[in-house]
Amino acid sequence: MLTSSKTGSSQCTSIDEGATFDTDESRTKYPKRRSLRKRSKGVHEEVTQMPTPDPATFPFSGGSRRDYHAPRRACGSGGEFCLLLVFPTWTRLWLRYGNYVQYDLNLPTTVPKRRGGAKAFEADPPITEYGRSSAQLAAKAMRRMKHPVTAIVCSPALRCIQTAQEIMRDIGVPGLSVRIEPGLFDWTKWYAACPNFMTDEEIEEAGVKIQSEYTPIMTRQQLQLLRGETKHDYYRRAQDVIARILTITHNTILVIGHAITLDASVRPLLGLPKDIPAFRQLDRLADLYPYCAAVVLDQTEDGGQWVVGSPLLPTTSADASTKHDTKFLLRSVSVWGLKWGLERADAGVEA
Repeated sequence: MLTSSKTGSSQCTSIDEGATFDTDESRTKYPKRRSLRKRSKGVHEEVTQMPTPDPATFPFSGGSRRDYHAPRRACGSGGEFCLLLVFPTWTRLWLRYGNYVQYDLNLPTTVPKRRGGAKAFEADPPITEYGRSSAQLAAKAMRRMKHPVTAIVCSPALRCIQTAQEIMRDIGVPGLSVRIEPGLFDWTKWYAACPNFMTDEEIEEAGVKIQSEYTPIMTRQQLQLLRGETKHDYYRRAQDVIARILTITHNTILVIGHAITLDASVRPLLGLPKDIPAFRQLDRLADLYPYCAAVVLDQTEDGGQWVVGSPLLPTTSADASTKHDTKFLLRSVSVWGLKWGLERADAGVEA
C-alpha cells in the first residue's frame, strides 16, 4: 500500500567528499548510492509513463460511489523503527535512569505507556522520527490517489500501528480507524518469543483510534502458538489472511505489515507462481522492500483479476529510498531462481 522512492536530480553530490554519482570515483566508492540512483531512475520511468490524473479526483472528499469502479488495495511495510543494532543502548539507558532518554534526534521524542516498560520495547520497538516522517510523506502521496482509503488494517507490531497513526493524521479522510490484525505479524522465527503486544486500551491511550468491533482473522493467542512456524507456513498464513481481509472489506484498503508480508501476499494476488526465497534472501528482504515501501494493486471491474496499479509518489534521499524492488516482486521462477537461490517445489522442496 505504500510505494517507494522519489526521483532524484540528474546529478547528486556526495555528502562525504563532494564526489558526484557520475564520477569514476563514485562508481567504485559508493555502491549503495549507485544502487539508489538506479532505483530512483526506475521510479522516474514508471512515473513518466503514468497517465495524467484528473486533478478533481485527487481529494478524498466528494465524489459518488459510482466514481470508483475498481477497488484499490495498497499493501505496505511499516516505517523505520528503533533497531538495537543502530541504538544499542536506548532501552539500557532507560532502565538505568528509570525514565526514557532521547539521546539521538532520530529516537522518538516520547514513547507510549505499556505493560513491561522498557523491556517490552526491545521485541516490539516504536518507529523513529525518520520513520514518522516517511509515514507522513506516504500519506501525502496517498492523498493524491484517485480512490480514497476507506479502511486500514495493520499488524499488531507497534511500528506498524504508529505508521498507521501518522498516515491517518495526514491522509485527509475523516473517521478512519485502524483494524488490528495479528495474522499480519512478521515471521515468528525471527523472534526469540512472540512479543507482548500493546493492548487495545494502551493503543487508544497512545492516541490511536482503533476499530474495536473488528473481529481479527487470527487472535493474538493463536499467534503465540506459532513458535515453530516455517517460512512456508508464514507464506501460507500471509496469503490466507490477506485473502480473508479482501473478502470482508470493500473499496480501497490500506494493509500495513512487514517486508516479508509484501512478498508473501502480493504475488499470489497477481497470479504469479509461488516462489519462496532462500533463508539468505529472506534476511535481506528489508533491502528489497524498504521501510514504508508500498505496492498498489487494482482489481478489474468484474471483481476478478488483480494487477499492479499506478505507484504512489516515492521518497528518496541521498542514502535511503522507500522504493521496493519491482523486478524482485515480479520475478519469474526460472530467472530469479538462479539469481537469488530461490527454493522451488520442483526441486524437491515444498513451496
